[in-house]
Amino acid sequence: MFVRKLKLENFRNYDGLELEFDRYLNLIIGDNGQGKTNLIEALFVGGFGRSFRTSREREMVQFNINTAYLGIQFHQHGIESQLEMRFLEDKKKSLKYNGSPIHRLSDWVGRLNIVAFTPEDLKLVKESPVERRRFIDREISQMSTKYLMSFVHYNRALDQRNALLRSKSTQSALYEIWEEKMAQYGAQVILKRLEFIKKLNSISQRIHYQMTNGKEKFGVEYLSFISNENEPDYDTIVTAIINKMENYREKDIERGFTWFGPHRDDLKLTIDGHDARVYGSQGQQRTAALSLKLSEIEIIHEETGEYPILILDDVMSELDQHRQNLLIKAFENVQTFITTTELSTIKNDHLARGKILKVIDGTVIEYDTAGGN
Repeated sequence: MFVRKLKLENFRNYDGLELEFDRYLNLIIGDNGQGKTNLIEALFVGGFGRSFRTSREREMVQFNINTAYLGIQFHQHGIESQLEMRFLEDKKKSLKYNGSPIHRLSDWVGRLNIVAFTPEDLKLVKESPVERRRFIDREISQMSTKYLMSFVHYNRALDQRNALLRSKSTQSALYEIWEEKMAQYGAQVILKRLEFIKKLNSISQRIHYQMTNGKEKFGVEYLSFISNENEPDYDTIVTAIINKMENYREKDIERGFTWFGPHRDDLKLTIDGHDARVYGSQGQQRTAALSLKLSEIEIIHEETGEYPILILDDVMSELDQHRQNLLIKAFENVQTFITTTELSTIKNDHLARGKILKVIDGTVIEYDTAGGN
């Protein structure tokens, strides 16, 4: 899989832009605030249908402009496809795949597989469980439409149960309707997460071992109200959720929200058996986050038969020569986009083989390494 063309209109600081990319490596250089990350954001939106920088889509549309356009042409399994998104007035947007309208975001996600590593990904290790849940949900969703739909339906049922809790309703029959749906969809979510995390733990452990020259052992564990020691099946999880909901209903009414469930689960990340969030240095936490992200490349390739697009936004300067070399090895067969303020921050000569794009105030020009622009 690789992106061939990107077209933007009124997107962030790009009035109108059409770019063609290298099949393998694209280096995007420029000072801060010129628009490097805006390009990366556009690619990310192409994969997930939403930004990694903001939940307010209006921020991606230029000020005093009503509409914006994003179009991506990409190759998948040898076939060229196109995704188009047009931001409209009143916070609406239109989606198209190969010219045909898409009416649900779930039919957009997974068309273009993306793995992105940004400075913000330290939150994956350092901050609250919501960051780690977002990570696993996002990555599984782009490989499994079934998972995405189960996740959406679970959250809809959760919203309905929470509405009942806030109203202080005591009508058991109403709760049972939504608790049964939560149990059915929640069990599907948990089972797919367990499958994903088993692979993630194995692959990230190996990658982390290589990045630390064998000095550290990394681990990933799924923390849930469901014991996963004996690999629970669907019926076991459904029964456990229903029983737990019924037993905790009175306390949840007092709280006004649902205290437990897959929406409260977490990942435990360990280095040599110790919680990386609590005991890891910033360097160790960065290596842990990178190990997780690089693992995604292998998992997506295994699941889909195609390598994803890799995005490295302003992170190379934080990595030493050894880790940069490991990254280069990881993306030999992967189309990669790297942003940086200076080429000198990239310490490997092999990176010069790709296309270098220089961004100056919303204008992108191909950069000549031999002697300027």
